[in-house]
Amino acid sequence: MYLDEIVCLFIKSIREKYPRLGKDKIKVLLDEYCRRELLEYDLDRFNDELIDYLLFYDTERPHYSLKNKAPLRLISDKINEVNSSSEESNMYWTHTASLRLVSHVI
Repeated sequence: MYLDEIVCLFIKSIREKYPRLGKDKIKVLLDEYCRRELLEYDLDRFNDELIDYLLFYDTERPHYSLKNKAPLRLISDKINEVNSSSEESNMYWTHTASLRLVSHVI
């Protein structure tokens, strides 16, 4: 088994066991694991590959709990659903007429 496969399997097992664990904490656990197993790895290359995997995990990989949709796809679908079912939002609409009245009073 290659070093990349060993490291990937370790990271995968950590992500499955602790899905909300951040990259920094995974790095600490990986360092400890590599010291214990006497493995050496290129940190910069590892970080690049980890970022690629996390981007894949959060944008492309289907998640069972999200009805087999990728998280980014689910968010996109929700936004499209809201936009298509409602008229234009006035959330940030400013009422300039009332501001003009205030400026004339001052």
